[in-house]
Amino acid sequence: MLFISVGLFTMHAQAQSTVTLTATADNEIWTGNTGFNYGGCNLLYIDGGSPIDRAMIKFDLSSIPAGATITAATLTLYKTSGDANAQTFAVHRMTNDWTEGSAGCGGTAGVSNWLQRVTGTNWNTAGGDFNATAEATTSVGGSVGNYSWNV
Repeated sequence: MLFISVGLFTMHAQAQSTVTLTATADNEIWTGNTGFNYGGCNLLYIDGGSPIDRAMIKFDLSSIPAGATITAATLTLYKTSGDANAQTFAVHRMTNDWTEGSAGCGGTAGVSNWLQRVTGTNWNTAGGDFNATAEATTSVGGSVGNYSWNV
């Protein structure tokens, strides 16, 4: 299991300018409590084992000029604690919008969750709607610190 705090998404546009974005929303969904929301928690828990924990992070891209060509993008997350064993984690592009919710780290019934992306609307597939092919993968080791994905 990996515990992370939400990081930065940095993109390089064609004119060699750099835009750094901070997440506007984040949430954890997991199979352990399929109807629970954790959107108000300041940490994201990720685990590929059983139960499955998935983190979702949203960015506002409106500061990127229309017509800009993005030549590189990096997602950086900070691992605060977790397993000492290295695990590979993948970043996937979400294909449907979702709401963050406001439940804390203990979770309460609410949306978004493993089953619903917004109130009254289920994911097409339980566990979130995302591209099957990963944008990037990174091996996250046992050490706390920054880990990056070139997305």
